[in-house]
Amino acid sequence: MGKIEWAMWANEQALAAGLILLTGGIVGVAGTFRGWQFAAYAIAAGAFVCLLEYPRGKRNKGTSVERTGQYCFTVCVKSFGPVTRNYYVRAFLHAAICVPGGFMLATVLGCVCLGIASLIYLGVRIPGRAAIRGEQWEPILPRTATRKAVGESIKQPPQNPPPRPPAEMRRKRAEDLEGAAYVNPIDNFHVLYHAKTLGLLSIPSVVGISLGVVALMRDCVRDDTNIKHIPLSRFLSHDKTKSDLTEYLASKTLEYNKGSSKLIITSASGLTRSNKDLIFEDNNHEEADTLLIHQAVLASQRNPHDAQLVFFSPDTDVLVLVTAYYDLMLKNTSISMTSGVVQIEPLWQALGKERAKALPAFHAFTGADNTGRFSRIGKATWLQVYLKADEYIVKALQMLLDEADVTEGMLSALESFICAAYSPKGINIMAIPQLRWHLFCKHRAESDKLPPTLGALKQHILRVHVQTRVWAQAAITVQDPQLDPLQNGYFKHSNGMLKPVTTEVLPAPKAILELVQCKCKSDCSSGRCSCRAKDLACTDMCQCSSQCQNDEDSQAMMYESDEDYDDV
Repeated sequence: MGKIEWAMWANEQALAAGLILLTGGIVGVAGTFRGWQFAAYAIAAGAFVCLLEYPRGKRNKGTSVERTGQYCFTVCVKSFGPVTRNYYVRAFLHAAICVPGGFMLATVLGCVCLGIASLIYLGVRIPGRAAIRGEQWEPILPRTATRKAVGESIKQPPQNPPPRPPAEMRRKRAEDLEGAAYVNPIDNFHVLYHAKTLGLLSIPSVVGISLGVVALMRDCVRDDTNIKHIPLSRFLSHDKTKSDLTEYLASKTLEYNKGSSKLIITSASGLTRSNKDLIFEDNNHEEADTLLIHQAVLASQRNPHDAQLVFFSPDTDVLVLVTAYYDLMLKNTSISMTSGVVQIEPLWQALGKERAKALPAFHAFTGADNTGRFSRIGKATWLQVYLKADEYIVKALQMLLDEADVTEGMLSALESFICAAYSPKGINIMAIPQLRWHLFCKHRAESDKLPPTLGALKQHILRVHVQTRVWAQAAITVQDPQLDPLQNGYFKHSNGMLKPVTTEVLPAPKAILELVQCKCKSDCSSGRCSCRAKDLACTDMCQCSSQCQNDEDSQAMMYESDEDYDDV
């Protein structure tokens, strides 16, 4: 702990004592108490103490917070020099002032408080404090802000425009300094930037313009309007604007690198172009993730096997796809993420070919950007279960990528996968209904700790299937049409947006879900019964009598009697 500045404590104590002494004096004078002359003295003494103690002193360390409007009082106190700044003087002054206040009941409290402040200032019984330590009052005066000089290093712009190779490739070789000056370090080095990393790039140095002069003109991005003061979130709030901005940056990048010796390739809105005489087929990729993989596969086919391929993306989806399609890329492939550079080959070897190929389906099933995730189970737990999973579970995940429909065999295998993740140690239950009942009875698990019902799991798998079918076609130029979301776990809301179908059947009877129970003392035949008022049958949770006419048996008998009456 830091050292206590006792003078600050004494200042607060003395100011409070002055206010108390002033208040007691006013009460004594107003009530014309016996010895009201001491009360009149207390008013003057309290006012003097308040004026003396109101301006706070400057702290030895840390930030000093001044009181509101204390500057004028600070100037007055400072002008008296050592008489008001020295804590010895304050200590004896407060001790002398407080004595007359002790002769009257209305001012005795202020007298005691001011005496305590005097002791704190002087340091009696606490050697080495306040005045004895050499502390004195220092005024808090306004300071003029001084602007630090800008360092020379940040005035120099980067010498190499992005994309840049890693640091180790930019270092000159000590044994050949003269030759290194003429070697282009970007030869055999291919960089793929993800669309989501545009904010990380130095775009002005890439396209030769400033984003401040890009305009939004009726969903069209141009050069001639300044949007410097438009928030980026608002500027990119519409999909059409994002598409136009991508096309704009792609065209400006090629324009800026028109005469460059480096090969620059851009792809936007299905059109792939370059600053060289290369011809590309039009593609129909809607996701930047899959388009990145497609261009990487094409680059791997055009270049020698010893070339280096680097992805720049903070997205986990891209890491998963790069790992899954590593066998179609260059051997020296890596991805630069926020946490650092990740080499793909060790991941591929650790997973094995089959599990690496099924990794996109595993990622979508356990929780990706466009799919839901399981409660209370993170990726680390799922990955451990995945590495120990049987071959039929890995095969089922691969079928999510390859097959056009979800089969019962896939549902059964993925049900076993979920049971393996949720089952406690030593428990081997491969059916979700039995596992849910076991967790509820034996472990008193809450609803968010239970695995999903079969109805909810099926809808989740259908939504995962929509995403995995897109990722399964990342390496091809023209993808097949996307699966109909309305037939695969989604429904159209009244506002026109797609919403996920949570489950096919309710996880419990409606009365239990709504926690409705009645306590009728009659036969539950009137509308005063809370269950009947909500068109629900009474359940075992209700505390009604045995003559209840609103249970399931009574309702069945009523329906049968109605049918007999109709026959007559």
